[in-house]
Formats: sequence, C-alpha cells, structure tokens
Amino acid sequence: MARRNVDDPRTTYRYQKLRAQLRPVHEAQQRHCELGRCLFRSRFIDYRLRYPHPASWSLDHVVALQDGGALLDLANTQASHLRCNQSRGAVEGNLGRKAETATQRYTSARW
Repeated sequence: MARRNVDDPRTTYRYQKLRAQLRPVHEAQQRHCELGRCLFRSRFIDYRLRYPHPASWSLDHVVALQDGGALLDLANTQASHLRCNQSRGAVEGNLGRKAETATQRYTSARW
C-alpha cells in the first residue's frame, strides 16, 4: 500500500470534506444543466463509478495548485473525469481551458 504524502495539501481533512460536499453538487448540476459535464471531453460523468476507474468523477482545479490556485476555493473547482484530470496534470497548466481565456498562438511564418 502506498504511503500518504504528508506534504500534499489534498490529504487534509478540510480538502477531503470539500470533495465530499462537491460530489453531490456536481452530480445534481449534471442532471439539470451543462455544469456537471467534464470540460475536457464535454461528456457526462458517470457518478456511479468510483476511484480508480478512469471515467469516475474527479475534483479538478481551474487554476492549478502549482500555479497559485487556491486549494479550498469553490470558485477554483470543476468536475472532470479522473482520466482527463490526470492526463492534463499540473505540468500542462491552464492553457486551453474553457474556463480561461484563449491564448494567442504564434506561427513560424509571417502572414
């Protein structure tokens, strides 16, 4: 069994409590509107699936924690599939997210 990383703020009681509170909220939003959908794949999340299933619900941060995002801020959270959240990871950052503004792309040639 893997050891818990005591330096990881996501292992705190307050964060686990936030996750437990937001899961049913995201599930209810999905039934009534678009908010409960995964923003990466624009597909519904099956809330019957549990971790570690790749299509299970995962609490994602709009602004990554390493980029200064607040861990316990409700406005900084959104629903996503576990696979989508893990594949994006903290390395990619927040570029290209629907919640953020689009970034300007540069081409190699002058047009």
